[in-house]
Amino acid sequence: FMESQHHLGSAVHASILAAYAALILGIRWISGPLFRWIDRLFFREAYSTEQVMAELADNVRTVVEPGELFSTLGQRLSQALHIEQIAFFLSGDHGFQPAYALGTTAAAFNADSAPVRRLAAEREPIQLFLDDDQCWCYHQDVAPADRDHLVQLGTQVLLPFTSNRGLVGFASLGPKRSQEPYSRNDLRLLQSIANQAGLALENG
Repeated sequence: FMESQHHLGSAVHASILAAYAALILGIRWISGPLFRWIDRLFFREAYSTEQVMAELADNVRTVVEPGELFSTLGQRLSQALHIEQIAFFLSGDHGFQPAYALGTTAAAFNADSAPVRRLAAEREPIQLFLDDDQCWCYHQDVAPADRDHLVQLGTQVLLPFTSNRGLVGFASLGPKRSQEPYSRNDLRLLQSIANQAGLALENG
């Protein structure tokens, strides 16, 4: 009787091990294609975004009417990077006036405001981290009204449009719907788009 129990226990133990092994193999069999599908989807999305933005940089230079330019940029950037809040500002006699806005309300920036001076000096995309009290937007030289305006816009990136005449306009880009930060590649492509937009504004 004891020997029979021993054999029964061994059989149960072997069955459990076999079931566990089958489960592991099943998970691997299912997860393998699943992970490969996720990888392909992510790569395709990343490639599609880069392709759209690269094409946008090539096409922007041919648009010389500011309203059409900002409308095109706003719609395409919103689609490519999944941004819901975008605002464009154009240099004028009374500072930088809002020229186009998507998902937000914009007001003018004075020509001598800290954000404008910083954009004119750096001539490249500037990131803002509004939840970090060490961010440059909390420095003493930034007027509270300008800071409040950036908060209202949900600004995470300021994108300058420059030409031989200097800063001719800029864009405020809000957060992505994914809440992911802007990557170095995003900023590189945005810089390329901004360069062409600056030339188009100068020609316009």
